[in-house]
Amino acid sequence: RDPLWSRGLGDVYKRQALSKSEVAKAFELAEEGYYWWQIAVMVGVAQSTLMRYVRGAEIYGYSFWSEYPRDF
Repeated sequence: RDPLWSRGLGDVYKRQALSKSEVAKAFELAEEGYYWWQIAVMVGVAQSTLMRYVRGAEIYGYSFWSEYPRDF
């Protein structure tokens, strides 16, 4: 059995990453009245991934990660 093929969707979602511009766009969409789950669908990531980046941006600001996405 190949362990690569036996991974669940959780493993896929854990590897998702967002850039600064994607997080900034998420905040803009939230200001326009969209719900976070709708924004996650638009950006193409799991809501939990989006919220992790949103919380990070709210706490630390955008300067804590480069334009190249990294998981934190």
